[in-house]
Amino acid sequence: MNKSQPAATVSRWPIWIAALGVLVFGLLFMAGGGYLATLGGSLYFLLAGTGMLIASVLMFKRRVMGVWLFAVVMVASIVWSLLDVGLVFWPLISRLFALGVLSLVVALAYPTL
Repeated sequence: MNKSQPAATVSRWPIWIAALGVLVFGLLFMAGGGYLATLGGSLYFLLAGTGMLIASVLMFKRRVMGVWLFAVVMVASIVWSLLDVGLVFWPLISRLFALGVLSLVVALAYPTL
């Protein structure tokens, strides 16, 4: 048995947690966004969910591109939120807080890639 094997296994868990979080958010955004799109609403959630889903798959495969794709989705979310509600505190926080926490988790897991 290779002695480096346990260390490699232990170092995977941060990225797996981050990828799982991105996957859950992506699926929720896609489901809600798809429904909203059928009602004639914004396509943002469907597109952001698709981006997060792809990012999570890449992160599960330990590809750095997954983290960068998630970062693009986060920046797009900030832009969309600012265009949607402006600088009004509570509506802005409600749109960005959860994604901000998820961004912190992804950023903390980044060194394990």
